[in-house]
Amino acid sequence: TTLFRSYVFRACFIDPFQGKIAAEFAYEDLQAKQVALLYDVGKDYCVGISSTFKDTFQKLGGEVAYEGKYNTGESRSEE
Repeated sequence: TTLFRSYVFRACFIDPFQGKIAAEFAYEDLQAKQVALLYDVGKDYCVGISSTFKDTFQKLGGEVAYEGKYNTGESRSEE
């Protein structure tokens, strides 16, 4: 995409927006009332999206039935 171009612009969504929209989609469109969250605590991206998802989903009336945290590369996760 950069061939013969001096500048390239990219627009992407911020983490809080992605988490909010995903939670609204799960609750409203999929009609999910309970969810399980699994995310890598070693990556800010994963932590940010899951946090916003959790907050939004609960504010909508949903329940986070399970929240599993792990680190990439670990063979076993303990809570």
